[in-house]
Amino acid sequence: MHADLSTARSLTFGEHAHSIVAEHYQAILKRERKVLRDEDPEPLHEMRVATRRLRVALALFAPALSLPLVLRSNFLGSFSQKLGKLRDLDVQIADLRTAFQPFLDPTDQESLETVLLDLAKQRQRRFHKTERLLHSPRYQSWKASMEAWLKHPQYHQQAQHPLMLLLPDLLSLTIAQTLLHPAWWIPGQAIGVSHNALLHDLRKQCKQARYQGEFLASFYGQAFDAWVLEMKGLQEDLGLLHDSQVLQQMLLKKRYRLSPACQSILHQRQSQALHHWDPIRQRYIDEGFRRALYELVRQPLGQGDSDPPPNFPQDLAFTTASSLHIQNHQKDGGNQNHKDGSEDP
Repeated sequence: MHADLSTARSLTFGEHAHSIVAEHYQAILKRERKVLRDEDPEPLHEMRVATRRLRVALALFAPALSLPLVLRSNFLGSFSQKLGKLRDLDVQIADLRTAFQPFLDPTDQESLETVLLDLAKQRQRRFHKTERLLHSPRYQSWKASMEAWLKHPQYHQQAQHPLMLLLPDLLSLTIAQTLLHPAWWIPGQAIGVSHNALLHDLRKQCKQARYQGEFLASFYGQAFDAWVLEMKGLQEDLGLLHDSQVLQQMLLKKRYRLSPACQSILHQRQSQALHHWDPIRQRYIDEGFRRALYELVRQPLGQGDSDPPPNFPQDLAFTTASSLHIQNHQKDGGNQNHKDGSEDP
């Protein structure tokens, strides 16, 4: 939903920053009880996503925010990482049970059950650590500091400037970081194991660009929305690729013999994840498109032409491998259990 133009013009950098920070902090609090109840894996996933969004918000709006030391520490990153370890186990267990085990022969199913039992024990230990974390003095102190700041926010001088004035500057840095990523120069046919870390790093950059874009999307038009959607789609595809690689490594580490059926599923997933790679990467190394992307963020609503810049594709949004998988599964009445990156809300 796009902002009312008169409201947008009167909004300050600090006011919008406060609104976004408060929204995602409340999203963390809202899931606490359900995470501790441990009856459904979804609240944990949602809390983890909220922590990641809050981290990106605090970084994006840092020029406006005068935060106490505890809110400038690395606690939120550490907190998110620890939630992620529990979430990863939830995803792996659900994935093996629904997408692998039913398609294996009885002998391989029995062997995989041993792996699943071991993962369940790991998950139980990891949940107890998460439980202690949510009751820890450090987490309670972090919450108290955040609530105190939200109630009586302190700002730097930049916070008083109109948000619309600063939008191009905020987003141009994100565009530059995305376009300068070296992974764009890897052709699909050349991708191998040695590129895993680089593609995973691009996934994280796409996620950051997506979140920042979503925080500011209400001040732009449909072309900007389409670009944010493309960042989300690429994040999902690279997430699907990374998840399959991590799952394969985990199975090998546990000395599970990868049957031909299991190898086929993993190969199919990785092929699906890279299906859109070459058309997308060709766009991101195209001089005209790169220039058009900068032009796009330099024209918030009410400032210049609302149409997409020249060289900006009209059909930018695409169907990702992971979203196609979700759509097909929903047609069959199934439930999805992906980790952040595959179904990040």
